[in-house]
Amino acid sequence: MKIPFTIRQLIWLIVWIIISAFLVTGFTLSIIAFAGTGKDWASALIQAMGGIIGGIIGGIVAIIVAAYQITRTFANERNKQRRTSCTMLKLIREELRDNITTVESAVPYKAENFRILKTQLSEDTWRSSMVYLDISDQLLVKLNVAYRKIALIKNLDATDVTSELLTETKDQLNTILNVLNSEIGNSADLELD
Repeated sequence: MKIPFTIRQLIWLIVWIIISAFLVTGFTLSIIAFAGTGKDWASALIQAMGGIIGGIIGGIVAIIVAAYQITRTFANERNKQRRTSCTMLKLIREELRDNITTVESAVPYKAENFRILKTQLSEDTWRSSMVYLDISDQLLVKLNVAYRKIALIKNLDATDVTSELLTETKDQLNTILNVLNSEIGNSADLELD
């Protein structure tokens, strides 16, 4: 079990150990001195010293356990975020595949098929999950550009859409799909760790 400590925590731990050592030494010398007087102060002093030493040891153990729990909690949250992001990426991948199929079926473009093209292109999964993704900035920008192009096509007039625009969009979506597949593969590898 690896328990990470910062330099500051180690310095405080060393300071408390030194203070504790002085206290224990002082109490021990006091016990020896009081034991020589023949009075019954030794038992009271031993109880007091036991309480102080126990408190110090308990505090140190509490700090170590708290540091460990905080570290584990952050690691668990990070893993949970990675799993959620990977699931969202898989959904986006399926949406991209559907959009690629839709664009491919529209080439060569005919204006009378625009209504079908417009209703079949989707960006719902992207819009609902884009802010929650834990991905590289480069992939995020590529996905955003692709989905903005899909939104553009959906908002154009039927006469403004061309086969060249659709072919360019399809090629761009295929490129992003390859990058996305790579990212999903890397995320799946991280989940196995």
